[in-house]
Amino acid sequence: MSFPNVDLHSLHKALGWVLAGALAVIGISLLWHVPLMGLSYLALALILCPIVRGPVWAKLLIAFVGLIAL
Repeated sequence: MSFPNVDLHSLHKALGWVLAGALAVIGISLLWHVPLMGLSYLALALILCPIVRGPVWAKLLIAFVGLIAL
């Protein structure tokens, strides 16, 4: 069984945008009700955004720990 040739860097980048977008939407919707929690979600979205430099595993770990802490 052979796997298709997949560019993992592009896959990580796309996953980062999807997660950052989802967290940003959650953060904006929470911003009006619970401002501190909304800002926390927006900060996590910024950390996961592919524009921010850093190893993908570290950004995912920070976001995972942040979500558990919320």
